[in-house]
Amino acid sequence: MSIDWETCELTECVGVRAPGAPMCIAHGGDPALLDSVARQLDFRGVTLGAGLWAEILDRVPYDEGKPTLTGARFDRAVFTDGAPCILRHPDGGPTMDRIQPQVQS
Repeated sequence: MSIDWETCELTECVGVRAPGAPMCIAHGGDPALLDSVARQLDFRGVTLGAGLWAEILDRVPYDEGKPTLTGARFDRAVFTDGAPCILRHPDGGPTMDRIQPQVQS
């Protein structure tokens, strides 16, 4: 899969740059960046640990008690540290309560 987005300035990171920033949200360390990315729902290439994922879920819209991530981009994103991915299908279809996280060695 080719990378068609502007990546984080850290050499080994393929995470999409946060709007107006040189790094992805995993490396930016700025809550304002996290707010911006959570609104845009663009997590391409970002490594999402349990703590970062929890912060994102605190910022996205909810419907019936579950986060709604309509239009979210997760191309090449990696969930680590047992970060659960709780998603609701945007057209009201089946709910996926967990996606098995990819474990990095």
